Amino acid sequence: MQGPSEFAIGGVLETFNCTAELCKVQVPALVMRGQFDTMTETCSMALVDNIPRAVPLVTIARAGHCKLIDEPQQCAEAMSRFLAGL
Repeated sequence: MQGPSEFAIGGVLETFNCTAELCKVQVPALVMRGQFDTMTETCSMALVDNIPRAVPLVTIARAGHCKLIDEPQQCAEAMSRFLAGL
């Protein structure tokens, strides 16, 4: 932990920003977030908006940041839909 809690970032990560590099991702991308995720929807949308071939953001209901543990069936269905569309 680098800050006063697990939600605070300090040190070299405090100012780290790779948003400008996301345009280099040239493969289809699926971004999922949990309904109660600690990563904000704004942050998740920055990924979707800056990855050229990203599909619309998928929010997994009743899940936190560890959505694959919280709601594995919903995640599997979202991934299956994404892969079927390729």
